[in-house]
Amino acid sequence: MCGRVSEQPSQRDEAFHHPKRQGIVNRIARTIHFGERPRDKLLIAAYYGLLGVSSVGRLRPAVSGMHPQFWLGDVRASTPDGRFECRGGTTDFDIVNTNYETGLIQAVRERLTYGLGEPMLVVDVGAHIGKYAILAGRLLRNRGKVIAIEADPDNFRVLENNVALNGLTNVRCMNVGCWNIEGTLMLHRARGNLGGHSFVDTRGGDSIAVPVRTLDSILREQGINRIDLMKIDVERGEFRVLQGARSVLESSPDVTLFFEESGDSMTSRAVRLLVEMEFNVRRLGGITYIASRSS
Repeated sequence: MCGRVSEQPSQRDEAFHHPKRQGIVNRIARTIHFGERPRDKLLIAAYYGLLGVSSVGRLRPAVSGMHPQFWLGDVRASTPDGRFECRGGTTDFDIVNTNYETGLIQAVRERLTYGLGEPMLVVDVGAHIGKYAILAGRLLRNRGKVIAIEADPDNFRVLENNVALNGLTNVRCMNVGCWNIEGTLMLHRARGNLGGHSFVDTRGGDSIAVPVRTLDSILREQGINRIDLMKIDVERGEFRVLQGARSVLESSPDVTLFFEESGDSMTSRAVRLLVEMEFNVRRLGGITYIASRSS
């Protein structure tokens, strides 16, 4: 018996990256208030001011994009999802901005608040600086644990700092890459978009050697054989991560997966592998998919 694939977008699809229900001016004003200190608010306002100057007549598509060159300094943000230190000259703030990937945020929230009271285990592969690991940790508190896995050492340092900033003791951070082998791989780093590093594609920056492990071996070492939610964002390496997580996925009947697929889902190796394991896969919005064994 196998699962199935659906390309039918969810009702969240149109609003997946930035909700349309708010006017653009209101959205910018709300985003400025995410800054914790006056300096942070000023830097966020400057970002949108520079966007406005550079995008006269096309501000709406500009606001929906990412422009690391306009982040003039480090920003500390406090959003409904958590508190974050964001690096200047990068897309850190754009990524943790609660207006980005609204459909995914909502879906993760719904999954982690369903069945309130039951202990849960969440794995975030490609955690970057902690947007989803911190969201999950804050939602679960003493009701569950989060394992946040980030391969890049610079991102990892910010991830650890952000977990501490939120006072979370239920989030464990690991500085390692997830793959289908145990060993070392070259991580190709992007410039500006520091959430865009990849083991698969060169990204315009430098490349560094990092340790990689299978998720099965990481979890087995910690005595974990079942998980409830996994988010994977590893820039076209999702299939390899899933290959290395097959054992834990097969022993987790109620697990929900969120992952990215930029190609054709009907020919995607990641999707085919999940369907083979009896997952039902559907597009949540944009290039993000959700997989579970429920109908």
